Amino acid sequence: NLAEATRREARTVRSLVGMTDVSTLAKFEVTGPDAASFLEKICATSVARLAPGRGRYTFMLREDGLVCDDGTVWRLEENRYLLTSSTGGADRMATVLSYARQVLLPEMRVSVVNVQEHYAGIAVAGPQASAVVAALTGAEAPRHMGLARAIIAGTPVLVLAASYSGERAFEIYVEGTSAAAVWTACEDEVLGRDGCLYGLEAMEVLRIEKGHVVVGGEVDMRRTPHELGLGGMVNKAGGFIGEMGMKRPSHGEAHRLFLVGLEATSGTIPEGSMLMKKHNRPAEGHVTASAYRALEGGSIALALLADGANRHGEELLAFSPTRKQQASVRVTAPHFYDPQGTRYRD
Repeated sequence: NLAEATRREARTVRSLVGMTDVSTLAKFEVTGPDAASFLEKICATSVARLAPGRGRYTFMLREDGLVCDDGTVWRLEENRYLLTSSTGGADRMATVLSYARQVLLPEMRVSVVNVQEHYAGIAVAGPQASAVVAALTGAEAPRHMGLARAIIAGTPVLVLAASYSGERAFEIYVEGTSAAAVWTACEDEVLGRDGCLYGLEAMEVLRIEKGHVVVGGEVDMRRTPHELGLGGMVNKAGGFIGEMGMKRPSHGEAHRLFLVGLEATSGTIPEGSMLMKKHNRPAEGHVTASAYRALEGGSIALALLADGANRHGEELLAFSPTRKQQASVRVTAPHFYDPQGTRYRD
């Protein structure tokens, strides 16, 4: 059944290697003499100091200072970047970039091209991911947040070392019309190492364990970077879209919701359930995503909880009246797997 398949795929990625299709991610090429300056306005993290061949995780704000999307930015050449963002936010990010280019920053010498449909994407993740990439390309895999140009199955590809699973992982981008041969070569290599193809359900388990946020779940257009645990990454030099909005007094109110983790002390945590101190008490937050841990077992979840950053260790009730399900939970940090990040750097 689906639950068994999900656990099997997630365990395989954690212990060996897996691959999945990430072609639907939004992708934009940003080029020109002012490309770096333009991205410094778009991204709330600093990106201009990236060396060619390097990338970093980033996120974007609305003008009111709330997070609207996240992704990665890669410096392909001195004046050429690749920006990726979420699948669900692809159309919105295209609008944001167009608005910034034409209305907010018309004087900048920069071109922004939507290449989402141009590139197919294949993610390879797991302890054997580096070996898979090396076997496919005939060269050492790039280090974490590095990129390399390579040939797989006679086809030029771009290999980006980025992880959504928490394991060593790579995103391989190839022109869509040439993707079939590259997919087949990757699949043969992965299956030859007893790996697997994995789907969205397994991807969800892996990202929940790692504490990665997703647009539409934790990124609900109502959270500040600080509330999502991203405050330390904000560009201290400022100047980005949403900087002034972050200073709104309402963003400091105690009732605002912060990202936390939950561990079940009894029962299974229902996704979408309300968090309260006990029955018939006001809801103080809600569960955004839940899963069973791939290797250790046990029900875990990500949630948004009022003043959650200061409530780790507290016992609460997760209650879903529509499903008639409940679980007793303990509030934790939203990082259940390798919180130091050593595995995806190995």
